[in-house]
Amino acid sequence: MQADVLECFFAYALGMRANIFSIVAVGAVLCSGQTQIDLRTQTKSVDFSAAQSTKPFQTGTSLPPNCTVGQMFFVTAASAGQNSFGCTSPNVWSLEHGSSVSPTEIRSAGVVVGTRPALDLSTGSGVLWSVSDTGQAISVQTLLDTSVAQTRAGQQSGSALLCASAPGSGTASTYSCSMSPTLATYSTGMVVHWTPDNDGVGGTTTLNVDDLGARRIADADGITDPAAGGLVAGQLYQLWYDGALFRLIGGGSGSGSGAGTVGPRGPAGPAGPAGPTGPEGPPGATGPAGTGGSGAIEAGGYRFPFGFPSDNGASDIAGPNGVKAHMFVAENNMLVTGISYYLVGASGCSPASPCRLAAAIYDVTGVLVAQQSAPVSGTGTLQISFTSPPNLVAGKVYYFAWTADTTGVVLQAAASGSWMFGLLLNSGSRSRSGTASGRATGTAGSVAMPSLLGTVTGQSDHFGIPPAIAFLM
Repeated sequence: MQADVLECFFAYALGMRANIFSIVAVGAVLCSGQTQIDLRTQTKSVDFSAAQSTKPFQTGTSLPPNCTVGQMFFVTAASAGQNSFGCTSPNVWSLEHGSSVSPTEIRSAGVVVGTRPALDLSTGSGVLWSVSDTGQAISVQTLLDTSVAQTRAGQQSGSALLCASAPGSGTASTYSCSMSPTLATYSTGMVVHWTPDNDGVGGTTTLNVDDLGARRIADADGITDPAAGGLVAGQLYQLWYDGALFRLIGGGSGSGSGAGTVGPRGPAGPAGPAGPTGPEGPPGATGPAGTGGSGAIEAGGYRFPFGFPSDNGASDIAGPNGVKAHMFVAENNMLVTGISYYLVGASGCSPASPCRLAAAIYDVTGVLVAQQSAPVSGTGTLQISFTSPPNLVAGKVYYFAWTADTTGVVLQAAASGSWMFGLLLNSGSRSRSGTASGRATGTAGSVAMPSLLGTVTGQSDHFGIPPAIAFLM
């Protein structure tokens, strides 16, 4: 302090050529106030760039209650970037920012999450974001991740559950198949729609889905192995996983394991009078079955609309493109998921070159209700599953009809006491069974039933011997 005063004093003396008394008097006055400088009025073009440190703002943990316009304050307790405040009007502090971006209050379902100048979007499983800058706004669009979430179109296509065995991927007892997307793990209760690449030979049969390990295939009871010929190449089978093995949905694959034992027939009751028949209309009420016949039978999830056969061994032949039809009455409301039939002839048919059989349900006017076709390569009990199962109404009259692309395909009624049955119905002069005038179309591999059955030319006044069939409910 003293050195500064002396330096000031001598500088003034050198610059002022006056007597020593004047210099001392004036210099004392000037130099005594050297440390009290008003930067606002006593400086010009002040440069603090070489200063060791500067603190132009007032500081504190909270804003003062009063301020004048232009005053600045630094809040030391605030978050970084939220510290600098300016007095924009008397006693009003405003947060000052280094850019034009202002904090935005972020909410979720109306609840404030925080206030920040940036928003970070992230997605969860099954959801995608499409975020773009339009130049005027940020556009955010929510999308469904179809690789994870199921869609209506995917459900309708059936692709989500389909597991098809590729040709040559396995044998007739050890199958493998692939799903899309690839199955991650077996889970109890899962359902698979499976199409084998080879006809099954029966016995112990396994399926390996997406290389997760072979699992045994059993009938619906979880015990019985599929029967020989019970699995047909290219046919769709519904399987569900019980935690240890795959079970066939809708019964079994065997020729007789699905139904219980048929009890002995009681004595035949007297036949009632036949109901009157209107011109080209549906038949009148039919009386009780006469000797040798019985009504439709339902057991173990199967419906046998033709009851017991009138004799043993009679056969039914249609094709190529001819149609055989058999009338019956639905005694109960039922959803027909498929048809099982007994095949005794398959001449010229082989796994390498299968024949084709088509079966259908028609209403009483002969209009097609539902149809389905399947390859034929061997004899025995076989099954067709409807892609669109028809609902039959109790008391309504229907026709079961079938065709094949060759006369080598022969259906036959089974022996009495078997689980395949025919029906003998005496209904007066009206024909119930015979050849339809409608013609099937197509060739091997694509045979299709006609949309209209046409007139059925009867073989007799009785049902005759319809093919041995059962409806799967």
